[in-house]
Amino acid sequence: MAKEQRGPRGFQMVDSEEEGGAAEAPSTGAQIPFGTFVLSISTSALVQLGEAPGPETGERLEPNLVLAQQTIEILEMLREKTRGNLDPEEERLLDGVLYDLRMRFVEVRGRLSE
Repeated sequence: MAKEQRGPRGFQMVDSEEEGGAAEAPSTGAQIPFGTFVLSISTSALVQLGEAPGPETGERLEPNLVLAQQTIEILEMLREKTRGNLDPEEERLLDGVLYDLRMRFVEVRGRLSE
């Protein structure tokens, strides 16, 4: 089974033979920078809030506040789990993304309740 391992420049999937599972497809060794990972998740939240176009149609979707809230909570959990392990730039990015998404969430929820 592959595990995610954080290297100096991002996350990379690595094989773990200790768990006795079948080996997975070989990795290309490409690492995803932490900032790219955070922005990918935040883009999902923006689509769920109806603030960005969906990938299939290129059009904005109806807001789904339940999914958006869950995605924001995933980013909050990521911040807690990585506390003390991020460089200052990564920390600022994650905090800024969370602030922006929370504000947009409140704004969209307000518009929907009018």
